[in-house]
Amino acid sequence: MFNRGESIEYSVNYRTLFVCRTIIYMFFSSKDIKALNDLSSEERMAVVAREKQKFSAPQRLVINILKLILYIPFFYFLAQQQWALTLICFVVMALAYPLILSPLTYFFISRQLENSQ
Repeated sequence: MFNRGESIEYSVNYRTLFVCRTIIYMFFSSKDIKALNDLSSEERMAVVAREKQKFSAPQRLVINILKLILYIPFFYFLAQQQWALTLICFVVMALAYPLILSPLTYFFISRQLENSQ
């Protein structure tokens, strides 16, 4: 593959850096979305629900595949009656849902709101 002494050149892809920087900034609440700052909580939730309905097919696919990745181990171990692993999967699923899926959903919503303005 590589010979000793051979140098490896790295190229910087600025689009990748932008995506990494954007993903690092996560939205854990609808309050974090700039376009929704001045709205009340009921209005924010209404906008979030409306924007979720407007998700494109790839956005829905990403969210649903992540949900499947979270749910399948839980139900697999439940079917195998391995209670300790089922409990561990449940805890991981309960923690991962608000730490992964909610920020991703808010990220997609913030992108849609930025594009619509």
